[in-house]
Amino acid sequence: MSRKIISILLSIIFVLSSFSVFSTTTFAYDSIDGLTFSGLTKEDKKIISEGGRVSSPVTSVLSKKIRANKAVNLPDEFTLEYKGDVGDQGNLGTCWAFAATTSSETGLMQRGQKTNLSEAHLSYFAYSSANQKKAFSFIFAGYNPFNNGGFDLTACDALANWYGPATEEEFPYSNVKIADKSRNVSIAHMQNMISFPEYEYGNAEEEAEARRVLVAQVKEQMYQTKQAVDISYLASDSEENFNEETNAWYNYKGTYTNHSVAVVGWDDNFPKENFNHSEYIENDGAWLVKNSWGTSWGAKGYFWLSYEDVTIDYVGIYLYESKDNYQNIYSHNESVQYSPVGFDDSTEIYMANIFTSKRAEVLEAVSFYTTDINTKYTVKIYKNPADKKDPASGTPEAEIYGMKSLPGYYTEQLPYGINLEKGDTFSVVIYLENPTQTLTAQVEAIYMEYRIQSSANVSNEGESFVSRNGEDWEDIHKKVISGVEDYMRLGNFAIKAFTSSDRYVKFSLDSGEVSLADKLELTCMSADKIYYTTDGSDPCENGILYTDPIELSDGIVVRAVAKDENGFGEVYEREYNQAVTALEALSFSTEFSEIKIDVTGELPENVLIDNGSTSVGVTAESYSDISVNGISAESGETVWIEVDEFIANAIEITVSEEGYKSYTYSVDVFVNPISYDYEKENIIFDDTRVSVKTKYYKTVENGQNVTSWIDSSSAMTFIVDMAEESFLVQLPERKTVIDPHINFVDECSVEMFGERVYYKFSMDEEFAEENSVEFDYIPVFPGKTMYIGRKGGNGKFASKVIEWVIPERPVIDEEIVCEKTGKTKISFTKVDGVSYYCTQTDSYSKGAFRNLTPGEKYTFVICKEADATGFSSDKLVFELTTETDSWFETLKRDMALSETEDSLAVQLKVLYARVTYSFRIFFIGLFE
Repeated sequence: MSRKIISILLSIIFVLSSFSVFSTTTFAYDSIDGLTFSGLTKEDKKIISEGGRVSSPVTSVLSKKIRANKAVNLPDEFTLEYKGDVGDQGNLGTCWAFAATTSSETGLMQRGQKTNLSEAHLSYFAYSSANQKKAFSFIFAGYNPFNNGGFDLTACDALANWYGPATEEEFPYSNVKIADKSRNVSIAHMQNMISFPEYEYGNAEEEAEARRVLVAQVKEQMYQTKQAVDISYLASDSEENFNEETNAWYNYKGTYTNHSVAVVGWDDNFPKENFNHSEYIENDGAWLVKNSWGTSWGAKGYFWLSYEDVTIDYVGIYLYESKDNYQNIYSHNESVQYSPVGFDDSTEIYMANIFTSKRAEVLEAVSFYTTDINTKYTVKIYKNPADKKDPASGTPEAEIYGMKSLPGYYTEQLPYGINLEKGDTFSVVIYLENPTQTLTAQVEAIYMEYRIQSSANVSNEGESFVSRNGEDWEDIHKKVISGVEDYMRLGNFAIKAFTSSDRYVKFSLDSGEVSLADKLELTCMSADKIYYTTDGSDPCENGILYTDPIELSDGIVVRAVAKDENGFGEVYEREYNQAVTALEALSFSTEFSEIKIDVTGELPENVLIDNGSTSVGVTAESYSDISVNGISAESGETVWIEVDEFIANAIEITVSEEGYKSYTYSVDVFVNPISYDYEKENIIFDDTRVSVKTKYYKTVENGQNVTSWIDSSSAMTFIVDMAEESFLVQLPERKTVIDPHINFVDECSVEMFGERVYYKFSMDEEFAEENSVEFDYIPVFPGKTMYIGRKGGNGKFASKVIEWVIPERPVIDEEIVCEKTGKTKISFTKVDGVSYYCTQTDSYSKGAFRNLTPGEKYTFVICKEADATGFSSDKLVFELTTETDSWFETLKRDMALSETEDSLAVQLKVLYARVTYSFRIFFIGLFE
């Protein structure tokens, strides 16, 4: 069954609870007949308080039509070109913000805005206002904007109110309070979020089909938008669910989510065998996921998540427009937790918000949420309602309608601008019709404990209204409705309106660096004509009538003005420069090492690679076309270039793209002329081609021993002159070995050693391969002195040798003997701290074993057990046989007859023998 809450159950609970709660005379708030919501479970509140994310309770029915639809023209394997940097949330509950900013960054990249967004700004302003604190006072014992966790729409709610996104540069990641004047700092406006449903299912077959459809829908939207998808899943029990060798995560039994991440790609052929518990997985395939636990976790911060992980909740994709798309936003709602509400017996709802214009302006667009697949909507705009309690009583101004195939947050532009004077009231009336889901609309929620009255309000009278039929309206201010484990006061409906000044001209491209392959479009919703100039002159006098998109050039200034019957409006101006292509990352590699280059500043003139190299691998990353010494390369592809010793090997990396200025990065690569005998610890170079001095300008001879410099307290740097170039070359260090500690229980080191480490039992011995470990623990030998070290090689000298003294194995101080052997009991000398174990019964005791079988041979192992401070002792092994008599032996033979004969007489004989045997064992056991 679906793990979401079924709305029919909610309606029943609402009816029952209304008798005990809302009939109470001391309760000051009214209910709305039949309106219900999902509520928060105790588990939801716990997840949020621990910094996780909870999912929407809304479910959709998987219709036959949807089941028949299959994604087309999608590759088996896909990864976003731009994924952003891997972040680290540390110990803060901000995973939801990292997932949202990743989706946002990849979306802004599609608009030509490459940026690193601030998770701190988003986290803080999602929770920092007075109304937000009211809304969450019931959920959080200690209110901290950076540790509150998130709901499925937390990020969307904040961004929809234009609380960001801001840049990481301006608001670095921290848990420090941010001044409220920065609340609306943003580099773009989030106007839409494509969300994804959770489908209902009744059996395993329907569950698999629902998952297939949902995966296909997510892929299709991700492929079309080229954006990361914000998701959540259950990130618990990593030892069981995470395969560290393959960086693959799969959970087959979870029932909720608690962590947010971002999907940045997929691979339909990722083997299911790479996951733990693969026996539960039906098909190959996994999402490539970017986490927020830093680059030291997983595959440099990424991991694979099986399509069939049962806990995945697909939150959404954030879609952006220019920050100049609209000048003003009208919104009553700001308490980031919204609850889906609806009438318990209907899949339809009418809702409305009434706003008052703050200036003379033009209403251009409205926004709202949908909760189901294939939701039909109608939007109507009314001016100056005659009845303040009826939002549809004003003058009709506009009407639009349509259908949204997926749930989410959507902005709909009106067919024409609606003029507003300062002080005008206008209502946005929205009708929603879901196919099957009764939780139809999103409203602000203040959750309250059952039967405990709260005085907190986040709304005002006359702001938000609800209706069953579009005629009979109720103001939802101070209205309270019942949930499963709590009840909720209604805030405001999540309906917004967007306005601009009269004759406001919109530019399709923001000022700054742009590709000249893009063309500039101009629009105005409140005027029919736009005039523009590209030479800096006044468009009111010299303007060209805008009819087609404008071609741009480097350094162009576009000035534009709209005109209607009242004349020209305000002149708007944007300046554009041709963007230059650039590298995102660059590295040079050899067989043994990799040199990463900082491409944010000037590149070094020279790069020195490992001695003996005959080629260098050049790996460049860019969103433009790349060539290395004329060889075309994909972003992230390594191109190998042959190199010669003792000369400068020129490397040129050219980045180009239509509409951008090309740029060439130039570096000379030299092969390090110095090598070392890592065993004898001597320096080696061709002294006919190279001269070497110490950092104190003292001449170094070919073959000179460098041990004293290696072990010096200060590092040695050589000055190397070659081919009319001078280089500083660092003397390699010794390899290191950490001091090992003893795991007395497993008789090995506590530490697992990655790079190969050797051990021996005398300083005079040589390290041998058979006495070495790699990605393993060092075995220990009680009573021995061991010597631990690493051999020289791969650019480092041999480590210092560590002496490791291993304690002796302890002995049992007292003599242990068998004191008594009976028919059902064997006892030994009892000594404190000693463990007694019987192999046949797989049981331990303190010296006496009972309930044994007469006439049977048993093996007993006795020793002092290992603990955190010492090894186990040598084992004492006893093989003893319990006593018996002829009666027991006869009964045992009779019980065995059932294995060879099946007659009634035999079965009765067997039954008698078993009963008699059991009684006799019982009574003997009482007295032995």
